[in-house]
Amino acid sequence: MEGVAILTTGPLSGTLLVSSQGDSTFYTYDRLTNQPLDHFAVIDGPSLDGAQHCDGAAVTPVPLPGYPHGLLVVHDGENTPDVLDSAGEVRPNTNFKYLDAGFLRDR
Repeated sequence: MEGVAILTTGPLSGTLLVSSQGDSTFYTYDRLTNQPLDHFAVIDGPSLDGAQHCDGAAVTPVPLPGYPHGLLVVHDGENTPDVLDSAGEVRPNTNFKYLDAGFLRDR
């Protein structure tokens, strides 16, 4: 396990989110009972690649422009396509993926 974040939905309610860097997935747990809820991966889509080798995540329940149910930000340790440096060598390429946090409430 690499990173932990909490999506609060009330004084004691919410979802605990844990990233698993080894298999590029995330696990969710009930914040009050610690019971496992689900797991998921941020996978490739039509215009962006998914998140691999995630070093962590951050989440807020606050509605933001474009993210009406809050924002989940996850680190992507292996962004594609590869980026070449001036010598034509592949250089490390990482970034962040932004997701509406609403799907975490239903897990």
